[in-house]
Amino acid sequence: MQLQPARAKAGDKVWVLANCPIPQGGPEHRGTASSKIFRIPVTLDPILTTPTPDPSATATPTPRPWVRGQATVAAGTAVGVYEINARCDGTNDTGKANLRIVASTTPSATPKPSTTRTIISTRAPETGGGGTAAGGPEDSSMPLGMTGLLLGAALAGGIGFAVVRRRRS
Repeated sequence: MQLQPARAKAGDKVWVLANCPIPQGGPEHRGTASSKIFRIPVTLDPILTTPTPDPSATATPTPRPWVRGQATVAAGTAVGVYEINARCDGTNDTGKANLRIVASTTPSATPKPSTTRTIISTRAPETGGGGTAAGGPEDSSMPLGMTGLLLGAALAGGIGFAVVRRRRS
C-alpha cells in the first residue's frame, strides 16, 4: 500500500494505492480504504491499462493489480501520524500505511502585530556611520569650527601659492 503524498495537512487530498490481486471470477476488482482521519471510507477503483494498439482496433483495457482512490483528510485533524487501512473486496487481502499530518488548517489565535520598535541603521559598516551600532549616537561628521579652520587654511594656501607664482613671473 502507498500514500501519495506521505505527508499532508488537514484538508488536503491524498491518493491511496493498494496492490490487490485480481480476483478469478466473482466479485469486482475493487478495494476500500478507511481511517479515522477520513470522513467516509474511500472506494479504490482498478487502474486499467490499454495494451499496445493493434490494427483491428479491438484493444480492451486490462486490469492491473493496483487499485486507487482519492481521500480528503478531515479539517481540524491534529498533527501526528495516522494509520490508513485498505481491504481488497475480491480477495479480502489487507494492508496499512501511515500518513503524517504536518499542520492543521484550522485557524489558531491570530498573532497580534508587535508594537516594539526596532531601530535599523541606514549607514553601511566602516564608513563612519557606526553601521552595526544600531541606536548609537548619530554621525556628527566634522564640527563646524574645524571645517571653517580647514577651509581658511586651504584658502590662505591658495592665495599664498598665487602670490609666489606672480612674483616669479
